[in-house]
Amino acid sequence: MKETVVQVNGEIDLASAGDFGAQLSRAIGDGAETVVVDLTDVDFMDSAGVNTILNARALAERAGVRLVLRRPNGEADRILDLFGL
Repeated sequence: MKETVVQVNGEIDLASAGDFGAQLSRAIGDGAETVVVDLTDVDFMDSAGVNTILNARALAERAGVRLVLRRPNGEADRILDLFGL
């Protein structure tokens, strides 16, 4: 099984969401069966970050790729929980 890990650091906000989304799209399109988004080192995430993850989830579903969020903590965990992710 091919797995791709996308490591994210710092903040996922309006300023970084575009690059983050592009990175996720590339990982999903590269033929991986599973894309793991490692959120261990994410200090902050706003609604733009959540929207990027939701868009990636939809893209992954259409491509038959499993999208997994790994180790969200602190603020990232709280915001993902608010959105039911």
